Amino acid sequence: MPGKKETDHAGRYLIVYLLVLLLAVPTAFYLTSTGEGDIDVRGGSIPTRDGLDIAIDAIDIVRSGESTNIYPGQKIEIWVLLVHDDNPVQSTTPITKENKFTVILVVDDTFDNVTTQYKDVTNMGTFYTGEDPVDGGPNPPFVVKFFFQVPLKKPAGATSWDGFQFKMTAAITVDDDDKSDNFKSGSGIRISEPEFSPYIWEEGQKTDQTIGPVHTTKLEPPFTIEIPFLLQNKGPAVDEIGIELLQAPEGWKIPSFQPMTVYPNEEIEMTLFFTIPSNPVLSQSDGVYSIVMKAYSTYYPGPYEMDSSHTFRVQVEFKPGLYMVSNIPEGENYLKPGMKHDVYFLAKNTGNGKDTFTFSSYIDEVHIKKGWKVGSPIPSQKELLPDQEWPIKVSVTIPEDAAKWYFVNIFLMGKSGRSVTFEARSEAMMIFASTSYDADIETPNPEGYWVEPGRENAVYFNFTNLGNDKDPDQTLVVDRKPIGWAVYIDLTPLKSGRGLGVRSTAMITMNIFVPDTAYTTDFVSRPKIIVKAYGSPFHHELDSETFEFNIPPRQKVELSSPEPEKEGFIGGQVDFIVNIRNAGNWLDTFNVSVDSEWAFIEEDMVSIDPGGSYPLKVSVNIPKDAAADTNPDTPFPVDPEKNWYDGYRIVVSAYSQNGTSPSATLKTYELILHVQPYYDFTMRIDPAEKPLRFSMDHDQNRAVRVELNNTGNIADLIKLDWLDNPYDWLRLQNTYIDLPDNEVAYAVLNINPRRGDVQETGTIEVTLVGVSRKDPDQKLKVELEISIEFFSLQFQFGDARKNNETMQPTEYGDLGATYSFQVPIENIGTTDLDPTIFDKLFVVLYDGPFELDRANITYLPVGDEKTVIFSATFATPGPHILTFALEGDIPISDKGDIEEQRTLIIRDSYVPPSQKEEIPLWAYLLPLTLIVIFITAIFVFVVKYNQIFISPIDTGYDEDGQYRPWAVKEKFKEGEKEELAPGTGKEALPPPEKPSLPPAPGQAAPVPAGAAQQGARPLAAGQPARPPMPQGARPPAPGQPARPPMPQGARPPAPGQPAKPLVKPQDSGK
Repeated sequence: MPGKKETDHAGRYLIVYLLVLLLAVPTAFYLTSTGEGDIDVRGGSIPTRDGLDIAIDAIDIVRSGESTNIYPGQKIEIWVLLVHDDNPVQSTTPITKENKFTVILVVDDTFDNVTTQYKDVTNMGTFYTGEDPVDGGPNPPFVVKFFFQVPLKKPAGATSWDGFQFKMTAAITVDDDDKSDNFKSGSGIRISEPEFSPYIWEEGQKTDQTIGPVHTTKLEPPFTIEIPFLLQNKGPAVDEIGIELLQAPEGWKIPSFQPMTVYPNEEIEMTLFFTIPSNPVLSQSDGVYSIVMKAYSTYYPGPYEMDSSHTFRVQVEFKPGLYMVSNIPEGENYLKPGMKHDVYFLAKNTGNGKDTFTFSSYIDEVHIKKGWKVGSPIPSQKELLPDQEWPIKVSVTIPEDAAKWYFVNIFLMGKSGRSVTFEARSEAMMIFASTSYDADIETPNPEGYWVEPGRENAVYFNFTNLGNDKDPDQTLVVDRKPIGWAVYIDLTPLKSGRGLGVRSTAMITMNIFVPDTAYTTDFVSRPKIIVKAYGSPFHHELDSETFEFNIPPRQKVELSSPEPEKEGFIGGQVDFIVNIRNAGNWLDTFNVSVDSEWAFIEEDMVSIDPGGSYPLKVSVNIPKDAAADTNPDTPFPVDPEKNWYDGYRIVVSAYSQNGTSPSATLKTYELILHVQPYYDFTMRIDPAEKPLRFSMDHDQNRAVRVELNNTGNIADLIKLDWLDNPYDWLRLQNTYIDLPDNEVAYAVLNINPRRGDVQETGTIEVTLVGVSRKDPDQKLKVELEISIEFFSLQFQFGDARKNNETMQPTEYGDLGATYSFQVPIENIGTTDLDPTIFDKLFVVLYDGPFELDRANITYLPVGDEKTVIFSATFATPGPHILTFALEGDIPISDKGDIEEQRTLIIRDSYVPPSQKEEIPLWAYLLPLTLIVIFITAIFVFVVKYNQIFISPIDTGYDEDGQYRPWAVKEKFKEGEKEELAPGTGKEALPPPEKPSLPPAPGQAAPVPAGAAQQGARPLAAGQPARPPMPQGARPPAPGQPARPPMPQGARPPAPGQPAKPLVKPQDSGK
């Protein structure tokens, strides 16, 4: 029977399969349990990806407005729709900032013009699948928005916009299991030829023009105007039209319009409502104001077939205005009576148009009766532009008898030449009559006043105010006086109480200082003083008076010298001449003396006629230790040209023997002796400084003091400079040094050699030069030779040894063992390591970053070597990086050795190679034999697999090849089990050309050939159509052949394995 035969075959192959498994298990166990543990195959399932499968679902263009077309210059919005795909499994991981990816959109015009945009996706949850229903509808895709600006001009090479389209392509940077849906092309951006024609029409506008009629308005509140107009769409398509302002008058605020949808040939009634400025300058009547606005399509910026701009015109009606105000500065409207004065008004056109004004002036009749007069304005007529100002002059005459502070109001009238009814009056101009001023000076001693020479004398006289009011500006001034006389008039009576009252008299005190040289009036005429009185704010002269004086005899002496200051030398003599003059008015004898240890005079008493003089010689001997400056606190010369400093004062005294006492006529006179400066100084390096020794291999910074000693007789200023210093690392900190007299000062040298500044060791010689800046001849110069030594302190490591054996770069050691390390150090530099010069040199042993031990070397001459010994115990296994390092606060050159490293590996435990277990040869042959048998069994099983007969009841196909499992099962029960139905075996499988299987319970019916599958995506531009796929089938990956449909319940083959037919054992008939 066929069922029996097929069952036997299946049983035999099942036995073979179990046998192979029995052989494979111990073999695998043996391979995993032998050797040294290098192979470790652990149980568990093969790792699978925690899926992240993102797909581009579609690329859409978002349409806005009524029009569905896209035009040049339009900005469009493009959506890239993303979903969590299910190939091979649906993503379960949301997208955040940690696993973000980038969406790339490329727009290509196919003429080498490419626009690329990038956007990162950081917030895509697992909700976006695009397939599973949620709340009765599918989950939405995730939208990534881009914007693309269509160029105004078509690409070079394109003949027309009509039919032209941009190619769109999107990609995502996701490393998922399925790369086929990470890239997608859109349907393209098709551009339409622009056919828009927005237009603005205003009632009264000519057909062939874009200028509207003139609208008239008044410059009155609320200053608003409304202009109706029509917004038209003269194009063949629906348009979204906006209005933009191109031009507006200064200061006018024109409202804006929002774009609106206008259908073809539609007209929308609109109103331009705005407010004109209340400022007449911005709303003048002389001219027409233009407001230019332009209608535009939001779909296409133009140009359009018809001019879409429009000019609204507005004219403001004339409104007159005039403002007049006094133009007299504050305080200048007080005018003197009895005179004619010119005053000014300021007229301003406050209307909104050019106007000619006629001016007139007037005052009240009561003032005219009192003698006040006003003249006609000049100019009487004036044309003024809006906001223009112009001065108007008016003359006013004040009578002589006008009372003090009497005032009048002057008004200016103005009439408009353009408006007969308009007339304006100015603000009142107040004009005050000023006060009249007069005075009288009266002397009670017409025979003259007696005054004493050489002292202050007081005389008195009367002063009367003859004006009509108090005058706080009245004053008395000395107009003429004798030479040498000093006169002071006490004006307190005039200034108190804001001046004297009308017709009031006050006694005035005049203080007079008469010099000693005034001769007695017994032999000469009386001297005179002229006093004048002034008053009023304008300082007018009011009166004048002459005073005469009588002078009695008196005694006085005067001292002078033609050369009161002289210069002398140390150890020399200087002679002065002092003139003794008789300043009295008769013959007198004078005693003379000198107050100085260095000076002496020839005579101590002289007789001199009145007005005569006598030359007295004063000799001064200068000691050798005399300083040139008696006041060092003032270092600058009192006479820079002569180079004179503060000198020695020599006082000469004289008095009259005929006076009441010596002190009554005593006079003193000072002579000044300047000692010529003597400049000299020395220089040397400060003895407290250390030797000038520096390392040539390091950056160094040292300040060195230079001592300057003043050996002259005056403070000096020393300028320091180098005679031969080519080194930029050797500088003077202070170029100028103040050197006080007989003291010491210091200069500072900055010696800052950097590594590489000096190439060789040895001594550098430089010369420092000091020059006296105060020496007038600039000849004093002192040189200082300076020697600077440079050295190189270099060391070299010898062969390091461990336990007296030379260490290799890598050494081995035992855990817990103690080792001795010997490191020889040799001085290969140019100077000895001397403890009197350098600090200690330390040799440190480091284990990685940790210090194990250190030792110091205090003295190591050039060429000598010293060995340092360390001891260390290592408590941890593994590699230890040992570093022998040189440290210390000394200038060690890196041209030698600074550190040396060795690696010491500490072993945890040590097994000799001879103790390793050897694997015999047969242990390798047995697993190899079992593997060959296992592979052979699998091969036989696969070959026999294709020869197994399948019962029709299991395949479900009848003799006609149709899938009718219920019919086949009925025939099998009726006894047709003895014969094989046609199409059993290999032929029982469905032919490849049949695209679908009967639906399983709960599944939809198969789709006929040629019909679009449900859920299929639209084709990308330029891709061939795919054949229809059965329910549950997936399209092949790019470059792979299409798979045949699989029966219900069949699983796809594993990657890299051929497809297997569905094999199922038949029932035993029970």
